[in-house]
Amino acid sequence: MGQKRSTTIVLIVAALLVWGGVAVRIARWTRSDGPMEGSAPPIDAQPEMPADTLLLDYPDPFLGYLERQETASPAKADPVSVSEDRPPVFRYKGVMRTKEDMYALIQKGNMSQMLRRGDVLDGWQVSGFGPDAMVLKKGKWEYERKVEW
Repeated sequence: MGQKRSTTIVLIVAALLVWGGVAVRIARWTRSDGPMEGSAPPIDAQPEMPADTLLLDYPDPFLGYLERQETASPAKADPVSVSEDRPPVFRYKGVMRTKEDMYALIQKGNMSQMLRRGDVLDGWQVSGFGPDAMVLKKGKWEYERKVEW
């Protein structure tokens, strides 16, 4: 009976030491202003980017490396024959929400833009957008653009 009692006491003391050490580390971590001893070094600062810049051309980590195929630039059309009702060329990437507003994310060329309902893009007014599509209006014309990934 004495052997069981001494084993139980040893196990309780060991458990108290382990959990006490955990509690001390948590207490030091929550009240300290700087990094703890043995913690990871700080991450190098990222280069300064404008606050409204979004990069939408990240490579897909599941597809691996895919080479971009260069396409020949289209021949410039005669400005007289181009219809003024032609919608702008861009890629609709989706929606971003903030506390105050909701924005449509588009990529035009290599630039990313955030547009709100009512903003104008190449003469076309953004009349609405959702997670799957964006609607532009100009006069009697209405154009819907689906999300492109």
